[in-house]
Amino acid sequence: MGHAAEAIRLFRAALSADPKRSETWQAIAELMEAAGNPSDAAAAWTRAAECAPADTTPWLRLADLHRDRGQPEAAAHAIRRARQRAPHRPELARLEVEALRDAGLAEKAHNTLLQAIQQHPGSVDLHLMAAEDYADLGRRDDCLRHMDCAVAADPHHTIARSRRANYYVQSRRLDDAEADITVILAHTPDSPHARLQAARVALLRGELDRSRAMLDALLDADLPLTPANRGHALLYRAEIHGKQGRLAEEWADLTHGQATLAQPQLDRGEDGSRYLQTVARRTAILTPGSAFRRAVESMPTQPPAGSALEDHPPVFMFGFPRSGTTLAERILGAHPALTATDELNLLGAVFDSIVKDCNSAYTEALSDAQVRHLRQVFANKAVRAGFDPRRTRLIDKNPLNFVFIDIVRRVFPDAPVLMILRDPRDCVWSAFRQAFEPNPALVMSRSLHHTATLYRAVLDLWQVGRTLPGMALTEVHYEHLVEDFEAGARQLVAAAGEPWDDAVLQFHRTLGNAFVRTPSFAAVGQKVNRRRLGRWKRHANMMSEVTDILAPYVDTLGVQAVAPSLME
Repeated sequence: MGHAAEAIRLFRAALSADPKRSETWQAIAELMEAAGNPSDAAAAWTRAAECAPADTTPWLRLADLHRDRGQPEAAAHAIRRARQRAPHRPELARLEVEALRDAGLAEKAHNTLLQAIQQHPGSVDLHLMAAEDYADLGRRDDCLRHMDCAVAADPHHTIARSRRANYYVQSRRLDDAEADITVILAHTPDSPHARLQAARVALLRGELDRSRAMLDALLDADLPLTPANRGHALLYRAEIHGKQGRLAEEWADLTHGQATLAQPQLDRGEDGSRYLQTVARRTAILTPGSAFRRAVESMPTQPPAGSALEDHPPVFMFGFPRSGTTLAERILGAHPALTATDELNLLGAVFDSIVKDCNSAYTEALSDAQVRHLRQVFANKAVRAGFDPRRTRLIDKNPLNFVFIDIVRRVFPDAPVLMILRDPRDCVWSAFRQAFEPNPALVMSRSLHHTATLYRAVLDLWQVGRTLPGMALTEVHYEHLVEDFEAGARQLVAAAGEPWDDAVLQFHRTLGNAFVRTPSFAAVGQKVNRRRLGRWKRHANMMSEVTDILAPYVDTLGVQAVAPSLME
């Protein structure tokens, strides 16, 4: 850009002759961007857009500039101006919605999306975005409706049918899932993801040999498998090996599969260490002698007057992944006064609002006005998800959220807290076997050692968190539900603060084809049984590498300590 000054002089001369020439303003904007002058570039792109009312390019380039500068809301505004010039282009609506999401304006993004769908009812991409929105909100019927619209708009759209097939699998509608997969494979026989889905359906049907043959063929084929597809294929095959007694092969596929799933996160430097640091910091917050522990002694045990959900406080359910939280939530959700929300993570909206609206205030520094606001945030997310928290009490189950138990104590002092505990060996082994969605904590499930390390860290936190005064806290052992289901169910209902109802005993009959997003979806509609106890024992030699890590909790939470009758 050594000739930038001469170029600007020439552009100015051109503008003096024709000040409304858009091409000249666009050239100036590009020159300003290259010179590192984003403000001048933005002004030039705006002038270029004003000089060419029918051209979307200047507005879209301005949007790119705002996005690069970390200004997603301004980018969304520029894209909206481009849409006004080209209302026939649904892809511009998609870009605007994405920018609004990036700006944290979820509700505005959703409303913009619905308006765009009215304008472009045949847009597959917009319907898939709406399905994604409704899935995040837990509104499964609306999610399926938009996936149906996407498939109707383009019956051979691989992504639309694939996502719908996955929905059907999670809802245990295997025939419907297989029908969608068959259509995909008829049109795209080498689709790795569709072949993986077909193998998964066969596995869920109990067709182990057929599923294994499909997985072997997929893993041996010369196809471009993503780490996610390869990792899932290995974990599905590991499950088959385990069911058929090939323990060495099971272990080999488990270790390879988990490492493969985690690799993209590891490549980004996300190895779980930051999450463990967060756990350590929060453990310090909960430890006697901290500022929070001094303040909690005088914290009220009821919410501020006028708070949302005063008459219908939620029930919080926590536990290490694979401890039985999904089962416990479904049992409680069968009670007519309680509603399961299937890891909608309503509490997560509170965490986000503390950062965004409360300037990341320390928990003990939250004012009554802020507590009222945070409870309303929780209620608003529930309403957007289709629940009415004024008519039913919601069960907010998200296992590792107990790391933030201090926030629950301050914002929801009236809410019962249920901690689901299970033999640590069963917990860790089961968690290691799962194909969890990648996140900062569960990247630790990439190896048995890391899974046990995560368990130890968060259970150490819980040992101090459980001693907080002023909480309606109940610890429930998974083994007690297995040992005497009705007694365990009665404990859950009493802990939630509700009178007994016999409907709870029939929880498995009320699920039907309900969507379950957790890895427990295939078993959650079954009666409670002993088959899932002690599965780690088949791999006792492998589990020996984490014996020292888990030892303190095996002594106190192991089945031999909490339900010795199950050892018989």
